Amino acid sequence: MRTGLGLKPMYGTGRVPRGTREAVGNEIREIIDECRGEVGREKRRNAQRLKGELAEAWGEDGVARAALRAFLERYD
Repeated sequence: MRTGLGLKPMYGTGRVPRGTREAVGNEIREIIDECRGEVGREKRRNAQRLKGELAEAWGEDGVARAALRAFLERYD
């Protein structure tokens, strides 16, 4: 059961949780349903895009790797 600060309005929806088992179960079902629909597809696309960007940044000539090398050389 949610208590204390957990009963303030939720950031994403603005709804105030009721703190009951039934309410938590409903929230979980809503999240699962969203993940199976367009919201989930969009999140998966975004995750794949981010994965690619991170791989590129940390690749042999990537900006993240270059920044880390510069940092390590500065404090070596």
